[in-house]
Amino acid sequence: GHDYHFHMRIGCQPGSPTCKGQEATPDDDGCGKPLAWWFTQEPWRPNKNPDAPKARDLMTMANLPRECRAVLDAPGPASAEAATYNGSAVPVAVAAPEPEAPSLPATTASSTEGLPSALNAFTATP
Repeated sequence: GHDYHFHMRIGCQPGSPTCKGQEATPDDDGCGKPLAWWFTQEPWRPNKNPDAPKARDLMTMANLPRECRAVLDAPGPASAEAATYNGSAVPVAVAAPEPEAPSLPATTASSTEGLPSALNAFTATP
């Protein structure tokens, strides 16, 4: 059925001499005779002469237009990051590491004297 996909019409770009345009859409809304057939018993009857399954055509690079082969034969980007963020094969510059924070003087037990134990993050858990 048509539950999990949709159809989209794409036109040829100007200056694309090898592009083949699609057939025009019908003038009606598509709800005429072809749709009425679905509400008959015919589509639901078992096929009396089922055809033997046909082998699928294999798509090879040779079957593709030259322009498509050129895209598929082109070298890949340096990384997924380069293709995702730059849209090119140029790698994204790595961010410089953040400078280390200056070290704090060591805390001694005497500096926390007089504070409630609830304020000390290093108080043992009962």
